[in-house]
Amino acid sequence: MTVSDLWVDGKEVSRQSELSPGERFVSNAMATAWRITDLPVPPDHLLQFAEAMTAATPGWTRYLRKPTPGQECGSMLFGALESPFGELISNSHCVVRSIQTGEFILAQLNVTALASHRQELDGVRLTAAAGLRDV
Repeated sequence: MTVSDLWVDGKEVSRQSELSPGERFVSNAMATAWRITDLPVPPDHLLQFAEAMTAATPGWTRYLRKPTPGQECGSMLFGALESPFGELISNSHCVVRSIQTGEFILAQLNVTALASHRQELDGVRLTAAAGLRDV
């Protein structure tokens, strides 16, 4: 399952027509979930894998990592992404849930937006309502 959403900052909308296509920035939120079977590793190994995928993104720098309270195995990575549009906020929330022995759901929400949205984006998280139970 992959779900994505794009948006433009309301303060930037009026300026979009003045900008060339290469100057226009669109914020993005992408939720991806994988059902993994027959993998004899603990959930923490999958969480480390998801975090490593995020850390390997060119230009991405982590400034804080927090475990996700109330989750079996999860973390929130707060980061920044260097881009032609300047520094962007780029956070990632990863959650691993065991379904049964050797079977897991690994879900990740990545959100990238203009730096002015840092306070709002630092509060964005995955929830069970986002489909983690029925993937």
